[in-house]
This record gives sequence, structure tokens and C-alpha cells, in this order.
Amino acid sequence: MAIQIQVRRGTAAQWTAANTILASGELGLETDTIKWKYGDGATAWAQLPYASVPPGSIVDYAGAYNPATTYHSGEYVVGADGITYQCVKDNTVGQTPAPWAPAPTLSYATTLPGSPVDGQEAILVDSTTNPSYQWRFRYNAGSSSAYKWEYVGGIPARADVSTSESTTSATWVELTTHQRVTVPRAGLYDVGCVCTATSSVAADTIYSGVNLNAIGSPTVAVGQAQIPGNNASEVISAAARLTLAANDTLIFGFIRPFGTGSASFLNRSMWVTPARVS
Repeated sequence: MAIQIQVRRGTAAQWTAANTILASGELGLETDTIKWKYGDGATAWAQLPYASVPPGSIVDYAGAYNPATTYHSGEYVVGADGITYQCVKDNTVGQTPAPWAPAPTLSYATTLPGSPVDGQEAILVDSTTNPSYQWRFRYNAGSSSAYKWEYVGGIPARADVSTSESTTSATWVELTTHQRVTVPRAGLYDVGCVCTATSSVAADTIYSGVNLNAIGSPTVAVGQAQIPGNNASEVISAAARLTLAANDTLIFGFIRPFGTGSASFLNRSMWVTPARVS
């Protein structure tokens, strides 16, 4: 003899209205949603969770999204944009599904954003097609400094010459190949320079350093070396932290103020890195 098994059933609205307490292990089926619950003998229908099935067994498809419908964790709906969304929280109602917002685009430009917000980051370059430096900043609205864009990384602006060039000048001069860096914004900058100096005269004292806007006046970072013998060489370096205005130009200069003969310089490098800017 065939045995027919039937479970208690009704529409979702009928179950909600009756708020039945199912016996322990008793099943209740919503005929319009094809969802079910099983009882524990104590909890009313409205408080019972829907029964779950092993992952991958079925797709709990709830149709087109309806703002008046209460959705439950695991249900899938199709939004007005045609995208399928999954509910991740029980009893969700009135939350129109939408894609996650994309991560904000990091500005990469020759200027910094004009109306920044706290924590905003941007990359400042001198050219978007072939930059010689790339400086990444983070805006600190709470900083007490006038320079609220704080440097967080990147490569310095540089002026490098490897070939040897010479001078006999007793005043500050630029060598044949000029080395200059112009800063794009007002701020606090770290500046450095280094070179290898050779003199044709023993015990000659030679200077190299960074000049601001004009050669010799003022000199803002100076290194010196005393050459121990004829045609001997010494490394000269200097560094400083400077407060600069927008469009200030740093110039690598050289001088041999004492004695006679000539001094030559090779492997010359000057670099500029911001600490914070306006």
C-alpha cells in the first residue's frame, strides 16, 4: 500500500497571520515562496529561521527585487539594473540592491586637488606622460602647519651629470651643464647634493652647494673639501631642510675661492624631496 506524506502548508501571509508553533521536527511549507521551516515545539512561526540546505544544493531565488518584501540571508534577487544580488542579513526590507562603489581614483596630475578632504591622497608629477619625479601626498586637515599635504613616498626630483667639468672661478658659478630643480609648490623640502672634486693644486679648498634662485646668493646648503695633493680627489656633499616658495629654483653651484689652478667636478647629483607642501 502506498504511503502519502504531506507537510503543513500555506502561503507566507497565512503562516505569518497564524504564527503557528510547530511541533518539534514538524515541517511547514510556504507554498508561494517554496521556503520552509521546521519547529522546535516552542518557537512561533515568525521567530523561526527558514530551513537551510547544504551549500550548492539549490539557489534560493526570490525573483525580481520588491522594496516591500522582507528578504532573508542567502536569497537571491534580480535588481532593476538586471544584476543578481544576494541578501546577507535576515529580515532585510527596503534596501535597494546596488553595486559596491568603486574605490576612489587616486589623482595623478601636475597639480594637487583644489578642495581636498582629510585623508585624501594624490600623486604630484611634473609631467603625466614622462615624469621626472612622482610625489605621493596625504592631506592632513588637522595639521597645525600651513603645509597640510604630507609626503608619504615617491622618487625625488633630481639633476645629475656624470661627466667631468671644470672651473677656475673664485666666485660661485654653474658649470657648463647646468643643474637646476624648480619646486612646484610652497612647502618644506629636503635638499641634497654630492660630487667628486679634483684640483690641480695641492691643499686647495673647494666648495660645492645649492644656491637659491640665483648663483651665489643665497647659498643654502654648502659642502667643502681640502684636496690633499695635486690632481687628488675628494667627495663633497651637503644637505639641508628648506622652506621654499612655489617656483623657487635650486641651482647646483661650485667655487674654488683660494689659490690658483683649476678644479673639476664629476658625478654631480642634486636632489629635492618634499616633506610637506601647501
